[in-house]
Amino acid sequence: MQIREFAERVLTATTLDEKLAGPDSPLIDDKVGAAIITPNAPGRPESLVMHRDGVRIDRPNPRDLESDHDRGILLHFLANHELLATELMALVLLKFPDAPAAFRRGVARTLQEEQEHTRLYMQRMADCGVEFGEIPVNGFFWKAVSTMETPLDYVTRLSLTFEQANLDFSHYYGGLFRSQGDLATAEILETIYRDEIAHVGYGLKWFRRWSGHSNQDAAQNEFETFESSLHFPLSPIRAKGDHLHFNTEGRRAAGLSEEFVRRLRLYRRSRGRTPNVHLYNPEAESVAAHHLSRVPEPFALDPTTAAMRRDLETLPLALAVRDDVILVESHPSDALLEHWLDAGIEAPEFVVGDPAQLNERKLDSLVPWAWDAGAIKIRDGLDDHWAPNARHPSEWCDALAQIHGKAFSIEVREAIGGGPEAHVCRLVSEMQAAIAVVPDAVLKPGFGIAGRRMLRARHGVFQSSGVTDETLDRLLREHGHVVIEPWLDRVLDFSIQYELAGDGTLKEIGWTRLLNDDFGRFLGSRVGPRWSEGAPSEVLRWFHESGAIAQLRDRLPEVLSQQFHKTGLIGAIGVDAFVYRDRKTGRLELNPVCEVNPRVTMGRIALGLRSQISPGAFATLRILTKRAIKAEGFRSFVDFAKAQPKPELNERGQMAAGTVLLNDPQSAEVTLGVFEVG
Repeated sequence: MQIREFAERVLTATTLDEKLAGPDSPLIDDKVGAAIITPNAPGRPESLVMHRDGVRIDRPNPRDLESDHDRGILLHFLANHELLATELMALVLLKFPDAPAAFRRGVARTLQEEQEHTRLYMQRMADCGVEFGEIPVNGFFWKAVSTMETPLDYVTRLSLTFEQANLDFSHYYGGLFRSQGDLATAEILETIYRDEIAHVGYGLKWFRRWSGHSNQDAAQNEFETFESSLHFPLSPIRAKGDHLHFNTEGRRAAGLSEEFVRRLRLYRRSRGRTPNVHLYNPEAESVAAHHLSRVPEPFALDPTTAAMRRDLETLPLALAVRDDVILVESHPSDALLEHWLDAGIEAPEFVVGDPAQLNERKLDSLVPWAWDAGAIKIRDGLDDHWAPNARHPSEWCDALAQIHGKAFSIEVREAIGGGPEAHVCRLVSEMQAAIAVVPDAVLKPGFGIAGRRMLRARHGVFQSSGVTDETLDRLLREHGHVVIEPWLDRVLDFSIQYELAGDGTLKEIGWTRLLNDDFGRFLGSRVGPRWSEGAPSEVLRWFHESGAIAQLRDRLPEVLSQQFHKTGLIGAIGVDAFVYRDRKTGRLELNPVCEVNPRVTMGRIALGLRSQISPGAFATLRILTKRAIKAEGFRSFVDFAKAQPKPELNERGQMAAGTVLLNDPQSAEVTLGVFEVG
């Protein structure tokens, strides 16, 4: 039987019996014929026609396969992939009749193995009570590979991309079914896995021959060649499963080099979902203060904040999903990426430098740390590329700037009721009058963050030396206002995280316990099954008896929605609150709003990372300075990092213990983020 005749039957047959039938006699290839034009779709029975109408059926979660039918549906997805591979191999034989004879013979042999894989899946599906064609099937493989222009395109797209990814899937599913006692399915997948190693190796042989990577020197650059050979919607991200089941041994067995395997494991790119674009811009409060001051000089980032921005620009990985993008000044090191993978964290794609390089891509929404003039500029620079429903404020304006100030937090507190009396001062004389009537006072700059530049005064005298009227006047010029409140005996600090939608709907994300120093400055954020874990029993009893927390949960969203109305804000909001002891009565009281942060906060980052830890575990996010590192007995960030326990993962790939570094200790200038589980 001619290879061409066999391939035509496989490609065009409209019954599975014909499509999956082997050749009628030994294959020969002396009548290759002319190249065909790629059809829109292969021939198929009606029940297996590939849908192009947006119909999508989600693949069952492999951890939730509770019945034979669930297992059969999962196998249905895998069977369709094998059938598509069969059809694409038939297509390559008909599309490239002038390809080397040895290549064509190899494809024909592989095609017959793919037929057998499809038949094995169908038989096992039938045992599970599922018929092939019972659910709609997807044609992504066909769409992505059938446009191939050369045999090199074929081995790059099918052998080294989709079949390489199956080294992960078949190996993982085989082990999964075996662990569940389904040995019949496990043996099928293990057979397919062994065949896929050979298929990838076959494609690799021809890839190296046609791309010039047949010697060791050239092989050093073969990952770059592989990446550059793929075009949207394909990229190397399609050549692997998820980070938890990356199969290094199977790739080695197929002949891929250690460097290729390492590069692929670390590779990040969207699989096709329109990505959100994340940005860490911690200077938002300073930008807001500068905007409202109306000074003619352009805004300049202070050196400490600039260094912190460089150090912690990877923090959005806690909020981003695999297909998202994070804008950074420098790419995370391979060592840091590997560290995250070892902790069960699959980072998104990092884009270095000018955001304009995203101009060729369709984007969903910009998700900055905070909305400020710089974020709006980036949004506008990519204006034609956002999805129609992109969630963005309309413009940078006074209303959006003012909500970053402490005065706005006081407005929210007063609207809720309760908490200490606060004085919002815009003149030096008002500040002096306030500290005169508040025996033990704390002065907060209008746009300070993390407790920076706070001052304390007792009986009208500042505790820090060198605080003069000129100092206070400079604070007012920089911030527009200051807030003066009583210094309170804080017993328990916590934060509440929300997400504000474009229609004004406020969604509660979660609560965290805040760890602050004696001056109220941030030390860490604690997350776990109970946000109040570690609170004194007296406080827990007071929560229950007073109903204060329930009232706050009911009242705060309503007040926030009202206060944020017409500001244009969309996105993250964090509210810091605390329980304190009244000095006169000794009773516990609630400050319902210490500070409103119209941005991402460390509490939000901690909650984002919580999904990476075991359900019953507790973890603490800390942002450490050099001073804090030295106080713990370490000379440098690197020494601290070396002493940390390695991440330990549970059976679901979540951290059960250990420490995750959130930025690179080798390059950190002023801060190191750590997430400690246990």
